[in-house]
Amino acid sequence: MHWTYPRCLLVFILLSSVIAFAQMRTAIPVRTAPVDLGGITQRAGTIFVGRVLKIEPVRVASSNDLASVQITCAVEHGVRGTRDGEILSFREWAGLWTGGPRYRIGQRLMLFLYASSALGLTSPVGGRLGQFVVDRDGRVVLSPGQQQSIRVLPKPVGIDIHRPIPLRQFTRACGACRRIEAMARLIHFHSRAENSKATPETAKEISVRSESAAANRGGSRRARSGQ
Repeated sequence: MHWTYPRCLLVFILLSSVIAFAQMRTAIPVRTAPVDLGGITQRAGTIFVGRVLKIEPVRVASSNDLASVQITCAVEHGVRGTRDGEILSFREWAGLWTGGPRYRIGQRLMLFLYASSALGLTSPVGGRLGQFVVDRDGRVVLSPGQQQSIRVLPKPVGIDIHRPIPLRQFTRACGACRRIEAMARLIHFHSRAENSKATPETAKEISVRSESAAANRGGSRRARSGQ
């Protein structure tokens, strides 16, 4: 078969698209959005309160790299994975920005970020659920979706979700939610462990009862034959 230049170019473009799509799946793991604040806190690799300093598109160095956007923040209060006063930069896949800007320079946020992928990309846990706006008075302002994520908790966490929440109070609520979720998992684990312990014992009891019943039936047959 004779390969013309246009045909070779088309094959190259198709192969490049397949490779880019495969890398995108690796770089952006598909995660189920957590349904409550405890899940958001539990799944975050980095949690901090900070101010957005810079937003920069990252140039594609080669055809094997994915386009991304780098966000640089001044960390005011590091909760997990960072420290107070640190200048923290993280990168998001550029495809997440197709709907418009996700951050603004000067914006103050409390971010719950996934641990970085193999290609160094991350994003807020649960999408917008892990991106909390902090107002000029240092209070967390919840969006309707974030209010729902807290409302579905099995017990109240002592905050009014319809009003701006002081940062310290909100951080304590995050810790309380995480402890609630950890306790629920621990109870579930112990319940499964108890069930697994009970199963062999139950099987043994059934076996003993079956052998006893068989012996009784055998004795009854011998007694009738002797008559």
